[in-house]
Amino acid sequence: VSSSVAGSYKGNAIDARAAGRGLNVRYLVEGVVRASGERTDVKTWLTEASTGTEVWSDNLELNNASDANDRQVFITRLTNQVRAALIDTEGRRVLALPVSALNAEDLTERADATLQREPEPSLKVLAETRSLYEKALQLNPMLQAALMGQANVLAEALDRDPHADRNRLLHEYDQMSLRLIAVADREARAWNIRSDALQRQWRWEAALEANARAKKLDPTRFGTMGQHADILVDLGRPDEALAVVDQAFS
Repeated sequence: VSSSVAGSYKGNAIDARAAGRGLNVRYLVEGVVRASGERTDVKTWLTEASTGTEVWSDNLELNNASDANDRQVFITRLTNQVRAALIDTEGRRVLALPVSALNAEDLTERADATLQREPEPSLKVLAETRSLYEKALQLNPMLQAALMGQANVLAEALDRDPHADRNRLLHEYDQMSLRLIAVADREARAWNIRSDALQRQWRWEAALEANARAKKLDPTRFGTMGQHADILVDLGRPDEALAVVDQAFS
């Protein structure tokens, strides 16, 4: 919800279930900031609105003498913790429901959660998640998260399934990467996937162009630099690849 709508609850005693119904949200993130001497303590918690149950909480401490960069790192850390808690909670929710009851977003969440259950997903799990992403895309062909998830699973299958029909899989991967950049052309990861699809087809110059698009969108993304170096090695330009790697670590 917008910050102005959320701000209307500031300073008031909040009933999580009533707030969830009023805002039409599944979860609430709340926090308390207390300055004390040389430090500021920030307590944050995540509540499932339908039950009023707290599902995650944490306390972080910030030195009041911190500079702007330290404060930004603190905010990023807090945001990432909330995001991870939300993803974990949502994953448990959708895994507990029958597939037939899930909408496109929930199917995508279930596929993501299924993959995360195994550090190195088996071919059976990859097939299961492909089916879930496909069901999500049948309901919403433009759903970015499902397109990206399906593309990543196809890349995994290409790398790890020795019995796969590689030509068919590569064609599916190429088409999925095209669908992805059509709806997410401002997302660096989408262009990384497109670059990978082109590289696997030995279309080196086109892969470099897609990689450059990713780098322009997010110059700090380490994976983009590594991909750039990998393409240069494939092109027989190891000295240039080494320079890219040196730049990434500088």
